[in-house]
Amino acid sequence: MKVGAQIYVRGSIEAVEFYREAFNASLGFYEYFADGTPEDGYHHASIMVGDTEILAVCENECYTSNVVGHPVMQFNCSLGTKEAVLQAYKVLSKEAIKNENPNGPIGVPWDENEQYFSIIDKYNIWWGIGISL
Repeated sequence: MKVGAQIYVRGSIEAVEFYREAFNASLGFYEYFADGTPEDGYHHASIMVGDTEILAVCENECYTSNVVGHPVMQFNCSLGTKEAVLQAYKVLSKEAIKNENPNGPIGVPWDENEQYFSIIDKYNIWWGIGISL
């Protein structure tokens, strides 16, 4: 199992530079929101130490503006098998605060065999779980 974290912040451009400096890290894969300019902030920015992503950063406005108390951090887990993903879904969906996949794990655009779901569990922890992320 591989676990990673993504944080959702206002001012993602500055946050990436702040965390890069803190961890002596580099910027890996990144993409901007909207028209693709830095003024919109990052849709996703990987902060790397060597070849390892230690943190992903995203501008949080589109994710949190409509939800009161929405978590600002998501844990991403790669579980390796469809069965493991289904088991995690079965348990984490019980009394979930928000379930972005109410019909269960789904295939992702880049690989229909990859099962994935995103959920905020009853403890207000935001999970993104798939076979391989």
